[in-house]
Amino acid sequence: MSAKTIIRMVFIILIGSALGVVNKFVNPKAPGFIGYYPVISATDTAKIPEAADEGDPPYISIGEAADFFNTPGVLFVDARDEWDYNEGHIRGAVNIPFETDDETILENFMAETPKDQPLVVYCNGADCDLSLYLGRTLAAEGFTGVNIFFGGWTDWQLQELPFGKSSESESGDAANQDSGGDN
Repeated sequence: MSAKTIIRMVFIILIGSALGVVNKFVNPKAPGFIGYYPVISATDTAKIPEAADEGDPPYISIGEAADFFNTPGVLFVDARDEWDYNEGHIRGAVNIPFETDDETILENFMAETPKDQPLVVYCNGADCDLSLYLGRTLAAEGFTGVNIFFGGWTDWQLQELPFGKSSESESGDAANQDSGGDN
């Protein structure tokens, strides 16, 4: 390789890097420089509830949940009540409260969601069985991509992973506010 070719390559790399840095500061929603890949212990294991049965959907660890989060097309489902969801949830999650008087929320979700949709169902963590019950319900209704993240919101926060918050706007509609993480 000639010196002229090497200089051109270095110039192209410097220009590309400069454009990436400028984009990151100008565009707050720009992706991270490398991506958001949390460092989670290799000894990470899934938390299993005492009420677990052999036929339950698979339980996943915080590391697996983070991997699913970084996988396009995976939908996170928050089984907690609307108030808890609005206070904070995994970024991009939908709220399907398991304990609600409004059965149409779950019915509409099941009608509008493909049965093979990869799902990660969670609630508050080890003190909350709502993800277990919602995961079982979805699997019993024929959903084949259900995963239960029993560590839930508590483990997600401890790892400082990306989250969202909902707040009431002046019109009364919930507005999603993204926070946390690097992406």
